[in-house]
Amino acid sequence: MPNYNSILLESFRQHPSIIPFELNRKLTDLFPEQHVLFTMDYDFDLESFARDGRCSMWVLDDLQALVATWWRGREKGTEFDAVHVLSEILWNGHRLRCLKTKERCSELHFVIAETPHVARAFFEAVCLWTSDSDRRVTVYDGRFRRDPDLEKALLSSSWDSLVLEESLKSRLQHEVHSFFTSREDYERYGLSWRRGILMYGPPGNGKTHAIKSLLNLAGKPCLVVRSLNDEDDSDESVIARIFSRARQMAPAIVLFEDIDSLVSRSHLSSLLNELDGLARNDGLLFLATTNHLDKLDSALSNRPSRFDRKFEIGNPKAPERERFLSSRFEQFDQEMRPTSAGIETATKQTKGFSGAMLQELVAGCAFSWVRDRTVGSMDKILVQEIEALRPKEAS
Repeated sequence: MPNYNSILLESFRQHPSIIPFELNRKLTDLFPEQHVLFTMDYDFDLESFARDGRCSMWVLDDLQALVATWWRGREKGTEFDAVHVLSEILWNGHRLRCLKTKERCSELHFVIAETPHVARAFFEAVCLWTSDSDRRVTVYDGRFRRDPDLEKALLSSSWDSLVLEESLKSRLQHEVHSFFTSREDYERYGLSWRRGILMYGPPGNGKTHAIKSLLNLAGKPCLVVRSLNDEDDSDESVIARIFSRARQMAPAIVLFEDIDSLVSRSHLSSLLNELDGLARNDGLLFLATTNHLDKLDSALSNRPSRFDRKFEIGNPKAPERERFLSSRFEQFDQEMRPTSAGIETATKQTKGFSGAMLQELVAGCAFSWVRDRTVGSMDKILVQEIEALRPKEAS
């Protein structure tokens, strides 16, 4: 019986850059009559492929498996993540083996099959299944990974709880919807089928929520960029890798949230080159947000070819504040609701409040009412909670 533990141990004694080569060499020597396919591709999500019933897979005890245990909070409980594991696979009448291991942030898979054709066909089947979702969300934070939690969050995102002007909502929705439905028009008039949208304004007014709602509306794959750094690679290579992945996903959305803190001076040249260099970005809609437009380099904020549309998401105006407060308090029991006069007063007194502060105001009123349970007291509670939330001027 092959000693997989020794193979793994000897390979990991090598320099990190040599580990994949060393493992591939040892496995090839071990199985001279079979083919070894090596991959680090993010789309090779074998565990999910098996869970969906696309193949049968079981862990072999030829290798002492190393499984990391993670606590994901009360709702999710305990999760397990295989670090080193050897599996046997039954797929379409073929029996294969797969050695999975990890080196730093990268997953290494070695698929052992009877022929190169079977190994490649299996690899392509897994990758096609993984990528066959219009709503898949890929996160880059040093490595590419799926984010099922964010995918679920997108499905439940709506515009109802956003305190935005109706005209602003409509314009945002139109920009996203029309981009993905107008490919033929772009091509007919010789226009590059790519677009950039930048949302800016003070924190707490729903930029993140608006992004999620736009992603849900679009129903397209999304690449969420949370880092442009990799300690083992140059900024230029990292950014090139991100854009290469985005082009593979197109038509898709590429999201840079808080872009002013994401993009440093060292990233700028490479990012600009990928945005409007020689490589085409057909089918890519770039969405970005910032709380500090003044801190964003003018090469990004003031060049139409990069972010063609800019939308200010500011503190809600009086009509939006009144509509939001009325809508939220209508969801309360009758005895907990303020009067029309109370809503009108609150609308005036909350000038300068952000959307998040209005959300907190309603929650605070509910807690205060539940504590005292005095019918008809919500008008008074509203005034008290507004005063408690109002920013205090420095003395």
